[in-house]
Amino acid sequence: MKLIIVAAMVAAGAYNQLALTPRIARAHAEGDLGRGFALTLKHFPKVVAVETVLGLAVLTIVPFLSGSARTQAGGPPAPAVDGGVLALGTVLVVMLVASLYASYRVSTMLARRAVEPVAA
Repeated sequence: MKLIIVAAMVAAGAYNQLALTPRIARAHAEGDLGRGFALTLKHFPKVVAVETVLGLAVLTIVPFLSGSARTQAGGPPAPAVDGGVLALGTVLVVMLVASLYASYRVSTMLARRAVEPVAA
């Protein structure tokens, strides 16, 4: 359940970053400040509110997650944290940072493309 909620949060964030932000930029570039204002004040906060509720749902679910599948299956306990686990964690953090940076760059590119004059 937690993974489904997190996936929904990622989808909402992607919608904000890749669809809504370029639409707002396009409206402002076209001088339609009313439409840009409406998008900013109506749609953007709704998506952020949904993300907030989903984030709170994850935080509500996490305390109820106890034990591990290994223990429940009668297997040996998980190994102690070692250098390999820390290295893997570091790789995952670097990948997350790279993903966030790539998302920012794509969003910026889409926003610029949205405000460029369309060739007739």
